[in-house]
Amino acid sequence: MLTIKTYLDRSPIHGIGLFAKQRITAGTLVWEFSPTVDLVYSLDHWNELKAGITDQSFANLVRLSYKEDGCIYFCMDNAQFMNHSETRDNVVHGASKNEMYAVRDIEKGEELLCNYLSYSDPDDFHARNIVNKYNGGIGLVRNIEK
Repeated sequence: MLTIKTYLDRSPIHGIGLFAKQRITAGTLVWEFSPTVDLVYSLDHWNELKAGITDQSFANLVRLSYKEDGCIYFCMDNAQFMNHSETRDNVVHGASKNEMYAVRDIEKGEELLCNYLSYSDPDDFHARNIVNKYNGGIGLVRNIEK
């Protein structure tokens, strides 16, 4: 669940991005897991979900979720639009992994960026595609710096 004011806009990184609607000071809590707003699936439950819906619907869920510590997380708010950056990331996971903080001051209108590789499991959809991009692999690459 986002804890700061944000908005969605076209991203210079990829597609739609999440932007700060306010100035955020370093150390501010930006996102925290909330079972009211964020869903978490065990791998068994995720596979049951996959078997019960169309391939297209499941592909949309995969695109908007991430895998961490063997569970699948799906943010129901605009946090799902936070794009990846390894060099300009300004939001990082806290020690508990259930929180994300501003790593530096973020100006109003600046895109919120995090490093997917710092918290996602290696077999996460997005992490695999980022690694494939660096290794010259072919496939859909989402939220990768150009």
